[in-house]
Amino acid sequence: MTKTSWIYTDSDWTYTIEFSKRGKLYSTHPNDKTRGNDFWEQHGNIIHFSYNDKFSLYEGRLTHKDTIRGKGYNKLMNWDFQLTRKK
Repeated sequence: MTKTSWIYTDSDWTYTIEFSKRGKLYSTHPNDKTRGNDFWEQHGNIIHFSYNDKFSLYEGRLTHKDTIRGKGYNKLMNWDFQLTRKK
């Protein structure tokens, strides 16, 4: 997963994320104002990532080499998301 880029989509947003070295996560999400505190980790085919000091948390499952599907949540709500590997 390290050094791969993905297109994130949910019912409200579409943007790009990159799983970088040492668990750093970078995104083009327009509301991500604090880019130094976004992280990811992988355990088998499960990927966890978070934004803004864990304000928003995500858990996804690698369902295909180019697809991750999962749930995101924060204190107010939860939602489904999908990641598609960029070519």
